[in-house]
Formats: sequence, C-alpha cells, structure tokens
Amino acid sequence: MRGFNTGKVGTMSGCSAAQFGGVPYVGALFDSSNGQPTTHFATAFVVASKDGNMLMSAAHILNGRSASSIIFAPGYANGQAPHNLWHVHKAYTDSAWQANQSIDDDFCFLKVGANVQGRVGSLNLLTGQHPQTCNVVGYPDGLTSPVQATVQAVWYSAGHQLKFTCNGYPNGTSGSPWIINGNSAYGLLGGYQQGGDTPSVSYSPYFGANVRNLYDIANGAFL
Repeated sequence: MRGFNTGKVGTMSGCSAAQFGGVPYVGALFDSSNGQPTTHFATAFVVASKDGNMLMSAAHILNGRSASSIIFAPGYANGQAPHNLWHVHKAYTDSAWQANQSIDDDFCFLKVGANVQGRVGSLNLLTGQHPQTCNVVGYPDGLTSPVQATVQAVWYSAGHQLKFTCNGYPNGTSGSPWIINGNSAYGLLGGYQQGGDTPSVSYSPYFGANVRNLYDIANGAFL
C-alpha cells in the first residue's frame, strides 16, 4: 500500500484534493469480519463489462488478503453506503504481476456477485492513452467521504508509468481511477512505489495491451 509521509502534506502550492459527496461508480474497498465490513483500505471503480459485475483496482491491494474477504461500497460517503454492499467473489491479476509483482502490471479486476453496474453505472476502460488532464477520485484511510482533484498527468516513464503532483492522496487511495471525459478511466493510482511514497506525488501503470488482455480474460470468464 502506498506510503503516507505527513511531512510532505501541505508543502506544495496549488493542487490539493478536497472531500466531496462522491460518485456512485467509485467506492471504498473494506476488509470484512463475519461477512460485515470493518475498515476501508483502498479504492475501486466499476468498469463497464458484459455482466455488469466487474470492478478495477490496483493489484497490490490484494497482498495479504483473499478476494472473498473484500467488500465494495460504491458511492460511500458520510460514513454511509447508499448503494448497498457488494461482496467480491474473484480477482484477476496479470501473469507478470503474479510472477514478480511488476510495477507495470499493478492492476486487477474484481468480480462481485451481481450486476452492480446496473445499480450505479460504470466507467469505460481506455487503453493506449497519453497523459492528460484527469479527475482522480479516492478514499483516504480514516475519512468517511472520498476526495477528488483535477490534475495534469505527465509521463514518469514513457509507455510504462504516468505521474501527477497533487496533495491529498495517502493510504487508501490505491486503485483510484484517473477519469477523463467524465465517463472513462485511463489509469489508476498504483504502479511505481505502489502509487507513491508520499500523498503529494502519485503514479499509475500505463494502460496498454497488458491491461486490455486481462480485461478481456476477466470480462469473458464465468463467475
């Protein structure tokens, strides 16, 4: 999980993420006990799929936990889950991530048990995009509502990793979608340094053929 170095917070001028009321297709991921949510630890979003039951997040959020222990709360805000709780049943990760946790493959697809897309909508998955201005929505640890900011992404490593500079993305924001056109994700918070060692500099693996291939596998698989 990405680091949280409080010494960097507030040291940068300009961009800073702010709390808001959330959007229904982005939500918090919770650990669970006896089938009930405990503490949220990461962010995920609903990605358009044929069965409407697929989420996307960073692969590193699965380290140390099973998919079946995770609960998704779409649109979580003010400590409430207005669109119900959705139990994750299965996770899909890339073979390069499974082999050596390649930072360029720090993404995963998660499947819940029913059509969450029909309830809250979804984001389209875009691959092959260059860095651009985007809106990033995430769930910092300890907050009862999400944060968002409009940021300018740049290359960190061309064709491999993207980067933006903006305060306010600490632990819990891993998996946050990088949204363009109001309806599509072309990145997520993860990759290098598991998304960043400080809350003010964040990264994403480039969404290329590896992302599209895994999406096709997950989208075509029967839950």
